[in-house]
Amino acid sequence: MKVSIIVPAYNAEATIARCIDSILAQTLSDFELIIIDDGSNDRTEEICTSYCDDRIRYFKKENGGVSTARNMGISVANGEYVGFVDADDYVSTDICEKMYNACIKCNADIGVCDYEIVFDSGKITSYSDVIREGVFAKKQILEEVLPVFLGHVDDEGNVAKIDWAIIRRFFRKDFLDRIGLRFDETLQNSEDCLFSYIATYNADCMVYLKNEKLYINARNSQSLTRRYLPDYWEQRCRLMRVLADVIERFCSPWETETFPLFIMRSIRPSFTNIAYGFGKVSIFHSVRDFKAIVKDPLVRKMCEVLNPAGLNEEWRKLFEWCMHKRYFTLYFYYMDVTQHNKLCHFIRRVQKAVERRVSHPKKAEE
Repeated sequence: MKVSIIVPAYNAEATIARCIDSILAQTLSDFELIIIDDGSNDRTEEICTSYCDDRIRYFKKENGGVSTARNMGISVANGEYVGFVDADDYVSTDICEKMYNACIKCNADIGVCDYEIVFDSGKITSYSDVIREGVFAKKQILEEVLPVFLGHVDDEGNVAKIDWAIIRRFFRKDFLDRIGLRFDETLQNSEDCLFSYIATYNADCMVYLKNEKLYINARNSQSLTRRYLPDYWEQRCRLMRVLADVIERFCSPWETETFPLFIMRSIRPSFTNIAYGFGKVSIFHSVRDFKAIVKDPLVRKMCEVLNPAGLNEEWRKLFEWCMHKRYFTLYFYYMDVTQHNKLCHFIRRVQKAVERRVSHPKKAEE
């Protein structure tokens, strides 16, 4: 078997048929589709079993989360390479053929492609990495890929990253087994970041099919519901500390700006998560959450080593407010910049005017 495609599914009756159809239409014939039903209580099982195709292997388990489903898929996979497709997404008909052939040609442990994002509004965007296309040997992975994988500053001063989603990656099955890599089932977010980074770090060869948009990520506005997660920062901290240990194997995490920038990227959604909690939890909980972030040892270390000179105003302000522990200003910032709240915009303008007057009194008077 050349390729195993693993699809974790939970209550996916609305989209699972489209997903299965796109996989069964592959131009590569030597593949298997492994569906791990993570305890669905809708028609997912009925739809999956109705296909009755010898290329499909269907398993149903108790609900345990997407990582448990993916790990089960890896354990039963027979393919030389494994790929992952989410149940609400779909793929091009030649993703298996192109990714498999590219990996086999250069004996790669990992194959990566680009993807399209299709919104339910009809809008379509695409994603491509900042790295070059082609083959990366071990030395090139360490020198060209990992330094920008977790965080880098783009031309517009944004803190960017390589998209670490595993849905656009094929992994050699023997490679995963040899390094003992599986998804961390205790992480509730960004578990694919940890998986992809550890795999990339350990890979002897990686091939990148730049501009080959072989995966279609379907974004449903209903799935983007904003909700407050009480342990979001705790989860991010666990992820950051494990990543720091991995990076420590070949250099200090603080030697370059990659890891500090990853911390910056973790801070912003964490503040956003706290802002979602306003009105749902007490203000004391929100202040406690803010303090936990800005006083965290990793954040304090980030403030010491990161040079904010290359950041745009938005990211620079986040950095400064973390450094000076300005709790409520961060909330006003979020509401102004991301929610376009007029009151918060006015408060932030006043705050900026005060800052200018303090730092440049003569210029402010003019």
